[in-house]
Amino acid sequence: MEALDRQMVFAVKEEILRNVAKTHALVLIEGWEGTGRTVTALKAVKGMGEVYYFDQSRNGVPQVQGISPDLDEITVLETSQALRELPPGKLQFVIFDDLNRTGDEARAVLTEMVKERVDGRSILVITLTTMNAQDLLEYMDAVVRVKQNTVEVMYSKLYNIGI
Repeated sequence: MEALDRQMVFAVKEEILRNVAKTHALVLIEGWEGTGRTVTALKAVKGMGEVYYFDQSRNGVPQVQGISPDLDEITVLETSQALRELPPGKLQFVIFDDLNRTGDEARAVLTEMVKERVDGRSILVITLTTMNAQDLLEYMDAVVRVKQNTVEVMYSKLYNIGI
């Protein structure tokens, strides 16, 4: 794939995920490693509000190829306790990366956060497959599948459509 085509694919992925994140508070992002899940999530919500990033498997350091996010704009949460003590804010995006490698304590905190549905907070959960998040699916507003060259919104609950 040519570099320009690859950039266009990522731009489209970012725009789709940005629109999903604007309208849905709880989003599950699924896709295999190397498909751009984390890069897309970071770029999609950057500049839309406060961004918090948690990835237990990488010790809190977002190590993504092709992007060096301005870490001044992204608060990296390094522990489950920091995730638990996250203060409510006007507009927050919590990116919970690599669910399939998350320990029991961090997963319990995530489950609690998802069930609480704090106003103004959007939670984007990144995982390899929806099978890893079966216990969370009933709470999710949207499921987005990221593939190498495409992205698709698999499922989206619509609230208050006024019919």
